[in-house]
Amino acid sequence: MRAGTEAPPLSDQILICNVNYFILLIIFFFSPILHAFSPQFEGKAAQALERITQQHPGILMIKDLSTSQEWVAGDSAFLEKKFLPGSLMKLITAKLAVDQKLNPSFKCVGRSRIGPHKFYCWTRKGHGDLNLVSALAKSCNLYFLKLLSQLSFKDWKANFEQYFSSGLPSMDSNALQYYYLSLGDDAALKLSPRELFSFWQKYLKDIQTAPYADILQALKRSSEEGTLKRLRFKIIGKSGTADSLKKSYKTDAWLLGAYPQENPRYVFLVFFREAYGFREPVDLMNEVLGML
Repeated sequence: MRAGTEAPPLSDQILICNVNYFILLIIFFFSPILHAFSPQFEGKAAQALERITQQHPGILMIKDLSTSQEWVAGDSAFLEKKFLPGSLMKLITAKLAVDQKLNPSFKCVGRSRIGPHKFYCWTRKGHGDLNLVSALAKSCNLYFLKLLSQLSFKDWKANFEQYFSSGLPSMDSNALQYYYLSLGDDAALKLSPRELFSFWQKYLKDIQTAPYADILQALKRSSEEGTLKRLRFKIIGKSGTADSLKKSYKTDAWLLGAYPQENPRYVFLVFFREAYGFREPVDLMNEVLGML
């Protein structure tokens, strides 16, 4: 010991040791939470994504809600680029329907008419008997067109603007463009992955409140009996397919999700350009969710 210094009392030395030991314990037990996305996870997830993006360029965004840490992989140029959102816009319609206490019964036979306009569902055999919960879980186009015939464009636009800066054109509620736009398939409405990821986090908070229990139930059922049933993991989620506007019979594919279903820790967005419906996003997340 250097001259002129004194060792702290033994009781203080013991206290210091105990405090340091406690700090080490906290770091040991909570390091997975403080560092949710390890280099090992990022490397394996990026490899899984690359296997698909060799044919279908895309992006994966994941956020750990416990730390607000966000991880992005894939083509970063897609983050701010705008694309048709497709069936993700059914989330806006579903919320408006709940606000207006609409939950009609409807039988989807694969085709329908609204006024002079003829429409087809994405599955030509139809979805059978539906209500709001089953229609959202299965993403039935015709059910949502029926809902839209009972909802004004003014109200739909106001609901949309709760989450997005609008820029939407004015239109008549009976206009053909309104139906396509609210299904996410009109060029007047394009959104970026960044915008949709932000929307999803806000929307997820909203639907975990009592008035929107039906929507939450539907988005849970989507991975059990709906469009995401090929997922090996139970999530809260919504798929979306949209015209790529580039090639016939090629769609852009979206997936918004939260995992696990109860008290979700992770939220994620997947987007693939010129894919085949929701197949590629599901294949990717079957791998990625197994790594978390």
